[in-house]
Amino acid sequence: MGGIQSKDIGEPSLPRHSTPLKILKISEMAASINGKYLGEVGNSRYPDKTVFTYDPAVGLEIKGQKGMDIIMSEDFVELPGGAGFVTVERLLGKEPRTLADQEFEVLTYAITEELVWKTRVIKSFVRACRDEPLFDFDIIRNLNYFFRPGDHPTPEQLLQKTVADIDDTLKMEKKKPIGPLFQAILDPDTEKSHKALVALAEQFIIEAGFDPKDKDMVDMALAKFWGSDVLIEEAKKEPSLFTNKTLLSVLETAIAKQK
Repeated sequence: MGGIQSKDIGEPSLPRHSTPLKILKISEMAASINGKYLGEVGNSRYPDKTVFTYDPAVGLEIKGQKGMDIIMSEDFVELPGGAGFVTVERLLGKEPRTLADQEFEVLTYAITEELVWKTRVIKSFVRACRDEPLFDFDIIRNLNYFFRPGDHPTPEQLLQKTVADIDDTLKMEKKKPIGPLFQAILDPDTEKSHKALVALAEQFIIEAGFDPKDKDMVDMALAKFWGSDVLIEEAKKEPSLFTNKTLLSVLETAIAKQK
């Protein structure tokens, strides 16, 4: 693929800090901070569980079988699967809470799964609407290739770089870029990004060459578009989001079959 610059998608700025930050990492059932091993996570062989106690004013205390440490709300948690970094505050919010090791791990995987979901949406759009072969969407490759050691890109910044890279390739082939279409679903707020998927799906139907008023054609389009499960949930919750009533009708039929 091409370079990584794109005027359409913008160049995300990475956080820079004057003081060293702590990074909490959970990998292969082990919790560590800046390489310091604290204890096991989700390992049934250990009766004593690692406990995460969070107070936004104080920080996050990690008490493991082999040690204890505290990181601040602005420090980072490294997400599994090479999906980037989030601050402790983004992961845990602004209210005090205590979590068992597996509960904490589930929160990190939920953000990684959102990133994977958005990646697949973008993939399906590019393959169907830009007549492109399968792009390389390896998240870890993006993390290692696009960013320097010491950078702490968020999942959204990883996706922005990926989309910018795709756009460069499309521009070289004189095809319409996709960057502007995906800005809304890149929102870190899950609810907002899921609502934005409705408009993207309606755009997909048109750009992929399907008749937006033909139920059979719309049904065929959905088979090529990753994200139908989210569309079904949005149709249940807020059908007024849909301007394409044929799409809504197809989704309502799918909902009826689930009952």
